[in-house]
Amino acid sequence: MKKRYIMIIASVLVMGGFALIMTNSQLENNPNTSTISRSTKETQSNIDKDNYFIKEYYTSKYARVKKTTWDRINVKDNEHSAEEFLNVEDYLDGVPEYIKKDVIKTIGDRINVKGSGYDTAEEFLDEVDYYVEAIAKYIKRENWKDIYKERHGENFDSVITFSFTSKRSYAFYNTLEIHLNIRAFKTNLSVTPHEITHLIAPYSSSLSLSEGLACLIQDRLGKQPTLFHYRESLFPLSKQFLEEENKDFVEGMIEAIGVPTEDIPSNVMSGINGDKTTRIAFYLMSQSYSTYLIDEYGIEKFMEVYYAEDLYAKYEEIYEKDIEELRQQWIDYVMEYKADN
Repeated sequence: MKKRYIMIIASVLVMGGFALIMTNSQLENNPNTSTISRSTKETQSNIDKDNYFIKEYYTSKYARVKKTTWDRINVKDNEHSAEEFLNVEDYLDGVPEYIKKDVIKTIGDRINVKGSGYDTAEEFLDEVDYYVEAIAKYIKRENWKDIYKERHGENFDSVITFSFTSKRSYAFYNTLEIHLNIRAFKTNLSVTPHEITHLIAPYSSSLSLSEGLACLIQDRLGKQPTLFHYRESLFPLSKQFLEEENKDFVEGMIEAIGVPTEDIPSNVMSGINGDKTTRIAFYLMSQSYSTYLIDEYGIEKFMEVYYAEDLYAKYEEIYEKDIEELRQQWIDYVMEYKADN
């Protein structure tokens, strides 16, 4: 049992280095984050800007990527072994060698690292357009652009701009930017649907619900499942964190699930920002909790809670239970879950 637990955690640690949402409150308060045309001169400027994007960007209905950026990443010539991709020394420092070998083999059998899967930028952007519409429909937010227009004005440029980074993937709300981890992208393991979800459903009062929903969408609509539990069954993995022998694994983690961001215990929040194990546990448990609520009560009710300013009151209004009761229901479900559920 203990070896199984260590292997699961090790597997999760390997695959958990890529997804991160950055809400960036500084951007939210920056008056320069949106451009509203108020004069003929500004209108001409917008026309010039449109021509620039036509020349400098590959574009689609909902997204764009700079031509020089795309051409530089050379998506066709990226064959790697699982071990090369995983860079195990980064993620499994201190784990026994025999565990590392098992993890590499297990993950290697599950993933296709023979290139990004895209021959052209147009193919990538077509898939992005599909994801945008599929995600908006799934969470019933087909009018997702309205929230940006309400904040920034009717002329806000609501096209998602993609670029690449050597760091974890992340999304900026107020500029509609997604930065994808380049190594994950080039090896067909990108978390594109996860990050798109953050832009289609922004400004939740709960980091836990925000990440839980994004991970769920990655699993259900993405061509690859979430990297935090790659193909491991979600509820049995959640159970590993909830069992008595592991309850002290991440102190305060349960209290962090489903609550407003400001109520996440400080030790958990600092771990989310700096410790791989804490961050992965938080994402997994948040996905597990969110999945339970959505499957048990429906996506409509979940989204009402997701956007609530007073989250605790909304739980009681929508579910007729407080958060403690809902979390206990979720825990009971996970502990009793069988693989054939």
